[in-house]
Amino acid sequence: MIQVVTVTPKQIQVVLSGGIYAEEARAIQDSLIRYIDSGHQFISIDLSEVDYIDVNGLGTLVSIHKRAMEKKGHVAIKGLHGNIKELFELAQITKVLEIK
Repeated sequence: MIQVVTVTPKQIQVVLSGGIYAEEARAIQDSLIRYIDSGHQFISIDLSEVDYIDVNGLGTLVSIHKRAMEKKGHVAIKGLHGNIKELFELAQITKVLEIK
């Protein structure tokens, strides 16, 4: 679930919380893709308050990253912890996305 969105002319800062399952992933993707398509190239996603993310959530983050790259932007992930961090490492998402 999206908790906070801070918007500047080129950048979006997002704080996600709770569990990210298929339904939440779809809503997050729809929301952030709209921002990217309207000209916001850089997205910072804070996962420090996320307690679960499934494969749909991982796919959503990669999809958002791909769309941002198409628009000459990028996605940075921060706040990885515990099992979430371990999942990102096992799925090698850390090689695709910028992790802070």
